[in-house]
Amino acid sequence: EMARAGGVGAEIAAPDRPLPVHAWLFGEDQARYVLAIDQADNIVEAAKNAGVPASVIGISGGDAIRIKGGASVSLDDLRAANAEWLPRYMAAEIT
Repeated sequence: EMARAGGVGAEIAAPDRPLPVHAWLFGEDQARYVLAIDQADNIVEAAKNAGVPASVIGISGGDAIRIKGGASVSLDDLRAANAEWLPRYMAAEIT
């Protein structure tokens, strides 16, 4: 959502955890946040000092979302999929 709205892609590396990558990428809970900032070191250090897990997951830039060692999708394709799925769904005939 951030990349689509801001028009800036990113390269993301999933952490080495015993969790399927799709669960890490798309899981939504109230305890996880993604920040897009220039200097991550101060934020990561402050979080760790407060006992809050934090890590750098990637770098922003470009015109696509890239998963390191995996898939890539252009921002144009993401915008199209987001804007067009509901009209296509509503126009589909129910059989």
